[in-house]
Amino acid sequence: MQLQRLAIAVILAYSGVASAAIIPSGIQKNVSAAQIGNWGWTECSRTGAAVMTSVSTVLASCQGDYLAMGVWDASLGSYGVVGMGDWSVVSKVLYSDHFGDNNGTTQNWSNGLNWYRTSGAGSWGFTTAGETALNTADVNLNNGFGNAYGGGTDERTLAAGLSFHVNNGNLISGWAYNPTGSNFTFIEGADQRVFWVANSNTAAISEPGSIALLGIGALALIRRRNRR
Repeated sequence: MQLQRLAIAVILAYSGVASAAIIPSGIQKNVSAAQIGNWGWTECSRTGAAVMTSVSTVLASCQGDYLAMGVWDASLGSYGVVGMGDWSVVSKVLYSDHFGDNNGTTQNWSNGLNWYRTSGAGSWGFTTAGETALNTADVNLNNGFGNAYGGGTDERTLAAGLSFHVNNGNLISGWAYNPTGSNFTFIEGADQRVFWVANSNTAAISEPGSIALLGIGALALIRRRNRR
């Protein structure tokens, strides 16, 4: 009986460890800190609105199968927007800078969002639209009114999303988000950039899986013994 209880406990413990993070599709709006925790994501980077930090530092600290980025909006007391996607897609460089290489139609989708990143001067973020005008970091979120600055493709849809300013590989001040496509919001003051990581189920269960097999084997031996 004691062995049977032990085997059941091992299997239950395995079930808890094996659970993967929840990855909601599309843009997430007005998300609480508790909700992020319940989804099973691990925070890996947080910087203030005016604090410069390198993209390479963020990526080095945020290693996993999935990467999420969001804005802590101090005026709301919650995350104004959060987007989650495959790590390789979210981190992919699409543009060298915002001059001369923007056709506004790049498709780099993961988990219901179109991700974009420039290595030089430009932006890093996501949008719900199929257009990513990058001559300024936040033009593709400008309430669908189009590009007023020239040098890029006009945005003709109400694009929700997030855009962090990038300059020569650094995240800098002057960024924005739009939770609905018609609610353009500048990031400033006490607002913060936040990144999280999560792993897939396969990566999470490699070692516990061996323990679970031992538990199942123990149950089989117990049943065989009882039959005898």
